[in-house]
Formats: sequence, C-alpha cells, structure tokens
Amino acid sequence: MPRLAIVVLLCATSGTALAAETPSVAIDEAIASAKAAGKPLVLEFWTTWCEPCKTFVRDVLPDGGVQERLNGVTFVRYDAEAEPGLAAATKYRVNSYPTFLAVDGEGKERLRNSGSNSPAEFIRFLDDSTAVARDEAAVKAELAGPSGKDAAVRMRAARWYLDRDRAHDALAHLDAVAASTHADAGKAAANAAQIRRVDAWQRQLTDEKVALARKYPASEPSTLLLATVDSGLPQRDVDAIFGAAFAAAKTADQLNDLLYVALAAGATSQALAAAKRAMELAPHDPNVLDTVAEVYAATGDRVEALRIEDEAIADAKDKILLQALRADRDRYEKGGESPNILGQHKVVRDVRARLEKIERPDDEHSMNEAMAAAQQAAVAFHGALRKIGMESAKACATHAGKLDTVSVRLRLPKAPGPAQAITVLDPEASAALRTCLTGVLRKATFPAPMAHGPERHILDVPLGMK
Repeated sequence: MPRLAIVVLLCATSGTALAAETPSVAIDEAIASAKAAGKPLVLEFWTTWCEPCKTFVRDVLPDGGVQERLNGVTFVRYDAEAEPGLAAATKYRVNSYPTFLAVDGEGKERLRNSGSNSPAEFIRFLDDSTAVARDEAAVKAELAGPSGKDAAVRMRAARWYLDRDRAHDALAHLDAVAASTHADAGKAAANAAQIRRVDAWQRQLTDEKVALARKYPASEPSTLLLATVDSGLPQRDVDAIFGAAFAAAKTADQLNDLLYVALAAGATSQALAAAKRAMELAPHDPNVLDTVAEVYAATGDRVEALRIEDEAIADAKDKILLQALRADRDRYEKGGESPNILGQHKVVRDVRARLEKIERPDDEHSMNEAMAAAQQAAVAFHGALRKIGMESAKACATHAGKLDTVSVRLRLPKAPGPAQAITVLDPEASAALRTCLTGVLRKATFPAPMAHGPERHILDVPLGMK
C-alpha cells in the first residue's frame, strides 16, 4: 500500500503549527488506496504562495475536532504546482487555493469547497464528504443501524442516491424526511414531487410513442427509440413493434436505420431476420454489411460477424470508411460493446435528463452552462501554461543564478502550436538562461488564446521550485 500523507502533531496544546507531509503518490494510486481502505478520499490543493493555505495548516488542521473527523477519511494534501499535485489539479480542474474535494471510490468528484478557514467549516465539509463519497454498502449499513430511521440519516441516503441519478431509490427516503420535522423536510417534499412528475411525463411520452409505433409501423426510428429502448415496455411488445416495423421497411437503408435501435431494445431475433433481408437487398453496400455484422456480433456469432465485416472491408473504397470498418472488425475479434448501440441508450437518457430540467429557466440554464464551460476552458488554458513553465524551469534551473522566477512574454498562436514570439523580460537573466529558456519554449506546444482573450501572455517560470 503506497504512503499517502503523514500528519504530525507537534504540540497542539501549545499552539505549535501542525505539519503535513506532501504525498508522493499519484492521484490514481490515492483513489485506489482510499477505496481499498473503505474510506472517502478528501483532497486538499494548496500552493506555497497561498496565504489562506497557510492559515488552514496553522489554525484548522490542529483542531481536535478536525483531527477526529480526519480519522474517517483518507486525507491527501497536494501542492498544485508540483507533481504529482499538478496532474491531480489538472484532472479535477482546480485553479483556486485552497480547494478541497471529496472523491468517491471510482475517482469521481462528489463535493468541492474553497476556503474552509475555520475548524467548524472544515468539519462540516468532512461530514458532508463522508455522506456523499462513501460506497453504497456504507449507506445501507447506516440505514440498517440503530439510527437508520432518523430523518438526517434518511436525507443523507436520499442525497447519495440523487447524486448518482438513482431517483427512485431516493424516493422512499425523501418521503420519510418530508413527513418529519427535519430542516430539509420542504426540500425533500419538493424533490419527491419532481421525481413523480418526471415519471408521469416519461410515461406519457412513452405511451404516446408506443401508440404511434403500433398504429404506424413505418414510423421514424426516433419514435421507435423512445417507445422501446429502456422504456419498461414488456419484451414481447417490443418484439411485436419491431416485427411490424421491419415488415414495413422496403429498402436496405430503411432496414439499416432500424437495426441499431432494435439491438438497443433487445429485439435481437427480429434484428437478425431483418439483417439477412438487408444483406440480400444490398449485398455489396459496406455500410449495410457493417451493420449486419454488428447484429451477428450482438447475437454472439463472432465468426459470422467477422466474415461479413471482411466482405464490407473488401467492398469499401473510402479511406475513412475503411478505417471505421477495420476498427469494428478489431472490436468483434476482441469483444466489446458497440458505440452505436450505447449511443441509442444515451439519446434516451438525454431526453429524460431534459425532462428533469424543465423547471429551470432556459436563460439561467444556458448562462450556467456557459459559465461552467468558460471556467473549464480557463482552467485548461492556465494549467497548460503552468505545466510548460514548470518543464522549462526544470530544464533551465542550472542557469538561474540568483533568480527564483523569470518572466517571459509570449505571443501565442491562433491554434495550438509553437509560440510566435518569445521574449525573456528579466534584465538580470544571464545570456545562458535566456538561450536555454528560448530554446526550450520554442519546442513547446502552446494552447491557443481563450475566446476573446489576448494573444500576448506573461509566463512566469519558477526557477526556484523545490
């Protein structure tokens, strides 16, 4: 088991600061170690120049209540500007300090907080982290325990399931909280009402599409998709719908468009019969043959899937199509799920997700999405520059002299690539340092400027990093 972080309490009672050793473990190892220990992973991202980070170490970490809560999690501190912290900060798009994350056993971020300048605030964060980043076994164990009927416990369970898009598993817990005097009773009732309303809308949508598919067998594939894929319709009814739809199809292209939907809906026998008919109608169409091969692969006949895919490859003339066909053949040989079939399920999930967001005003939703996208772009842009600066510092540190940092002005390309101009600004930089930095930076691939951002940027190269 790799060493994660060692917290050494020098003398809490006399006010001596608590020292924490920066881990040498990569983020993937930290995730695996926390999962093996059965504890949520809590990450702190700090920098050497961050004053609030120093306040956290001095005033928050030594607190007795904080230390007690830390026993229930795997706590890892990362310097965000030095590896392996730089990679971890890039992975989770961290660009302010200190930032604290709660990460589950699969490495997914479940909670984020910036600041935590008081013990009480950080304790609340640790308690919330334990609630949202634990595994389902821990949730069920708490529910089965002596306090399992408490409203606070039921609310934590509801939040856990809602955070994982398992609304129906959350519903009974939300109802229990709504019937209590808990402070979140109103919020629980609203969440439960929304789940039931979305269910009603989904049933209405599915019933409408099923009625259309039955009355008009030649319906659009999108109608059949929402009527049959992950809709809860009995399989015999799904099979009947596709039997009629394939019978109404007159051309190989029409059959081809329906085959992936049928596979996603589990109508494999109907899909196999339709695939054979499509191959008879278009025996040398590589697109049709590729889909037919997918049907055989889905039914477990790998030999026939490979044979038909080889026919498609032999008939294909377009280079891009050939590349796609060979990738499919490789997947049939090695085994693996079809991205086209997975895509059908994703379309249905996206429709349902839009139903869940119907209460949110469009302008607010769009604004929030735009802000999130802009923030992610900024984090990626500055993270890429910071990484180039760190790599340049390592390459040229022997020429630093007395300089801890040197500033370089860059004119960035319009698309990712080499810088169009590089100027070392510090007058005290030696000729050897200027030559080294210029040479290293000329070989770097820089990100394009952000939308509406300046093309000239100042890059600080931290020569004095340890």
